[in-house]
Amino acid sequence: MGGLLMAFNVTEVLEIPIGVGDITVERILYFAVILMVGVIIAKVVATNVRRVLAERLPKNERELLTKLVYYIIVVWAFVVALPQLNFDLSGLLVAGGNRRSGHRFCEPERRLQPDLGGSF
Repeated sequence: MGGLLMAFNVTEVLEIPIGVGDITVERILYFAVILMVGVIIAKVVATNVRRVLAERLPKNERELLTKLVYYIIVVWAFVVALPQLNFDLSGLLVAGGNRRSGHRFCEPERRLQPDLGGSF
């Protein structure tokens, strides 16, 4: 057999950079797997919520609650998977936390001044 024999190395394929930055095929696959697991968990939980609340809530409210639970879990899975694409949410969390404390610095400072009985 005098033909060419090509070795297929999986780790080399997974480490191929895609697009801008150091996002690789491996990172995209991890992102997809985390998202798929999240969707599967969301479907299982939503089905159980629908089944448990079948007798307790009217259909409209039950379906609304089921969809809310489903989408909360899917969004949570998406947020958990984002670091695989080098998207760090910690900057947004810090900015959101500082918004409130930063607001205090903009307020005028209030100090208690003793009443000395005279005018200065």
